[in-house]
Amino acid sequence: MSVNDILGFRPAEGPFPTPLVERCEAAMSTPLKDLDAGQFCLLINQDAGREYVLPLAIDILRENPLVEASNYRGDLLAACLRLDPAFWAEHRDMWMDLFQILEELKSTIEDLKPDWDHFVGFLGAGNGEFVE
Repeated sequence: MSVNDILGFRPAEGPFPTPLVERCEAAMSTPLKDLDAGQFCLLINQDAGREYVLPLAIDILRENPLVEASNYRGDLLAACLRLDPAFWAEHRDMWMDLFQILEELKSTIEDLKPDWDHFVGFLGAGNGEFVE
């Protein structure tokens, strides 16, 4: 089933007014199981069937929170984080799922802090010269 199927929309036919509309329509007509991270990001950013695509996007984020969906590393995560608080108020279970992903990411970064400090410590006093 696609977002169009779930929402009862008939797929639109081109020509489309913009490439963005064309990409959205293609994503909305694609079965949910066949969507890629970029299409999830697009649909979330365009508020197209968020409640249906977000659980699958969260599954992707569980595997790789910083996945590059289409533009930059972490763009799928950023799209989810920018969702309106009203959406999260109605979908607390998904909010909790995303929060757990963020907590794990935060924990990983904190675990790397000693190694980060060790690595950065090779640069002397911020002058860009390596300390031997």
